[in-house]
Amino acid sequence: MIADLARTAVHAASADIGRDVYRNLKKGNLILLAIAAGLTGILGFRLIGMLRSVWSVLGGLALIFLGLVIALPIFVFISALASPNGSVQPGMLLIPVAVYLGVCGLTGLIWGHRERAADAKASGIEHHNISFMLDAGFSDLGVGDDLLSDPEGNTLKLKAQEPSKMVFMVVGRRNMRAAIELDPDGRMTSYTGLIKIA
Repeated sequence: MIADLARTAVHAASADIGRDVYRNLKKGNLILLAIAAGLTGILGFRLIGMLRSVWSVLGGLALIFLGLVIALPIFVFISALASPNGSVQPGMLLIPVAVYLGVCGLTGLIWGHRERAADAKASGIEHHNISFMLDAGFSDLGVGDDLLSDPEGNTLKLKAQEPSKMVFMVVGRRNMRAAIELDPDGRMTSYTGLIKIA
């Protein structure tokens, strides 16, 4: 429970757009093909920039390769437009490929680096929160995932997560609450002890 609370105080959610992109790619829409190629390449470089594991780097390289494959018709089209007679030589593809890799690489690596820094910060806050709770005298009761004991031996159950605090109900004590105060980053700063509510 302590580790779960430490994590809950820090994390957020994200969104997904994949299904619509796939549906439009099946229709051959060149703009959506370019968007899909760009996003795939950027996400590949992002995985590499995060440096989480060997698998994330390999996955990133696979996504970059997939992005190049998706973008190949666009590269051929651009090269044919740039050619005086409309024929495409393999060497002509190098410029659009280099531009693609440069733009996706710069964007994805910066994004991945920032996310890695944010993950490191969140991990540091989680460790702080675990230390805070253990040093303050909180302990897991071992009777359920949602119960813990406070420094005075009161059994607490998480009632609400707010931006500035985690509010607990006190099991077996009507009209009593307790809270752990949080800073804007989700770092635990103080414990209120039991508070009587009206």
